[in-house]
Amino acid sequence: MEIKQVSDILTLIYEEIKDKNTFMGKEAVPLSSHFFPYLARKYRLLPHRIPVLMDILVNVKMVFSLPVAEIKEAGETTSLNGYVLTKGDLIVKLRKHYEQLFEHLYTDEFQRKMPVEKLILEFSTKREEYNNTPIGIVANITTLLAHYQSHLERNILKFAESEKEKALAAALLAADSFDTFVISGKEGEHKGASSTKISAKNPDPQKNTSSADQLDEIHAYTSSHSLDRTLKLYGIELYTRACFREYQFSHLIKVIEDGHIKKSGDLKTVKRILEKERMNSDRDMKINEYANDINTLMKCINEKLRQQEQA
Repeated sequence: MEIKQVSDILTLIYEEIKDKNTFMGKEAVPLSSHFFPYLARKYRLLPHRIPVLMDILVNVKMVFSLPVAEIKEAGETTSLNGYVLTKGDLIVKLRKHYEQLFEHLYTDEFQRKMPVEKLILEFSTKREEYNNTPIGIVANITTLLAHYQSHLERNILKFAESEKEKALAAALLAADSFDTFVISGKEGEHKGASSTKISAKNPDPQKNTSSADQLDEIHAYTSSHSLDRTLKLYGIELYTRACFREYQFSHLIKVIEDGHIKKSGDLKTVKRILEKERMNSDRDMKINEYANDINTLMKCINEKLRQQEQA
């Protein structure tokens, strides 16, 4: 299938979820941690835009999003999500499948056997302790499938195919353009060159390694698009992290002075990330070489915020 529009991408993602849901394997409910990178590679999608596509499918009631774990990394908490089609017969089968998986994992972990309903109830007090572990994830999937099965049964008319089609048509009219979701051939070439360059310049694995690919992607995108378009697409926080990763503090001063970043909330976002960079100076000694730029940037932000408060 040739991908030419947003609806094509959504159809492919929907079919990928359907295939995994119906296969009934260990990951019958695909998890965002593995599913998103898979989609990005297979269909040349921009990784940070995949959640937007998933939100469309969820909002039009074609897919349920299951928050199955919390991932805590670098002082931030994100949600690990699983995805299931909003089809009652499929959810019933998936629920039985995951109940069996959970029963098996629970028996191995605690050497206890009892009806699965009691196992789930007993495990509810251990959810936080086993957050983001195989048994914890399976337990949450099992519980959430039961919840969504009941929700679907009580609101069956809202999930009628005709209603989904109407909602999807409206969502597609409001969706961002196709090129904001995919990597073009030209951008793909830029990305490869940019990844090599950045890796050579900043080999420190402790500096933003969890989002390294995404930051490389931003550098690749800025090489062929305007600054305002880049900020709109990636957002202030990701763009700021990409700049700080390359120690481009002076560049951000110019961006702010030129008015590309001017909203109070955006300025405070840059300030918050900058304060974190300062706190990490003991782990990245190179930051100290840019002390003057960092201080100038902080003064620039504070002055802009002061002017807005007085306006």
